[in-house]
Amino acid sequence: MYKPQLPFIVNPAFKSAVFTCLLAVRNKFDSSVTIQLMCGSLSIYALEQASIEKHYQTVEENEKSQTTSVGQINPRFAQLLKNNKQHIWLCNYLLCTHIHLTRYPRVNMTSPVTNLAYMANRLTLLCIPNKHQQAISFANAIKHLIIKCGQRWYTLLTPLLQYPSVLPIGSYIRLQDSSIHIVLSLTNEGLVTKPLPTKQAVVLPADQTNIQLTLTQQVIQNYPCQQLNGFTRLNQWWGTDLMDYISIKSRH
Repeated sequence: MYKPQLPFIVNPAFKSAVFTCLLAVRNKFDSSVTIQLMCGSLSIYALEQASIEKHYQTVEENEKSQTTSVGQINPRFAQLLKNNKQHIWLCNYLLCTHIHLTRYPRVNMTSPVTNLAYMANRLTLLCIPNKHQQAISFANAIKHLIIKCGQRWYTLLTPLLQYPSVLPIGSYIRLQDSSIHIVLSLTNEGLVTKPLPTKQAVVLPADQTNIQLTLTQQVIQNYPCQQLNGFTRLNQWWGTDLMDYISIKSRH
């Protein structure tokens, strides 16, 4: 989801939060850990907006100056996190010294939390167009990480290769009855989906919703996610209908 009409820094910041959340949820991390990891990813880009944009939007002849212009730790912010015992947030933020480098660290990252945060941010930068490299698809970015990263990281990537393959929430699926659905969420029982409207679609009463639980056995084909024309489209997919559905199910 890349929006060229937005300031460049908005794209990696938003995408890093999404990928961090995706990896953490798929690996069943605690929600509080996930939130701190997402905050750490956002901090990486928020505290170096100008230098990151310059680094990825311009081409410098001096390769050394490219790598030293970004990845600078803000000591006051780091100390603030340390004083408030936000250790997970801090560990993720300190990755700013690594994620912009082309070489991949193999020794100094031993914590699953740190490894996950690093991979989420590398996925972000691999999938965003910039002056140094051509953006690649999410699936190819996963393949790239599998080749470049250490073997101990594979267990964190494996959940992304499970259903729905390397396609995140928002992908389209075709069911056995030939209907097309969009995947809204994943549960232990199956997929929470919403059928796309057709010419033969029946209009439901106002107090009913067409969001449903779909078993993976019903899926015969999946499709890539639809490119968004604007963030407001997210409200059509993950709006009050989904929240109401989740609330009702949680009471049963």
